[in-house]
Amino acid sequence: IPIAYILVVFFVIPGILLRIRAFFTQGSVGFTVLGSFVVIAVVGGIIYSVFWWRYRDGKAKCVTCMEQRQRRKTTFQHIPDDMDYLKSEVAKLKEHTGLADEEEDKDVEKGSDEFE
Repeated sequence: IPIAYILVVFFVIPGILLRIRAFFTQGSVGFTVLGSFVVIAVVGGIIYSVFWWRYRDGKAKCVTCMEQRQRRKTTFQHIPDDMDYLKSEVAKLKEHTGLADEEEDKDVEKGSDEFE
């Protein structure tokens, strides 16, 4: 997200504004009309964004999205610790129930094939 922010704030928005300025300074009627359409589109996008943020529950959607991203990030950071804990618990369960490991089962199956 920080890379997207940097790209948008420092490259995309200034690029759009510079292009709009270039449309109006060309001296051609066609470029002036094109610049007017681009300005209308940009202003319309800003108005819709404010409308979406305030009246279409955009703020809550953004907060929910950021919370989910933070939860996912935290989960991925703690996976190694959780895996170690789960492995130890599975080992305890195997000891308690007396189940054989899969490797031992494969060795037993291979050994029975050799004698047939």
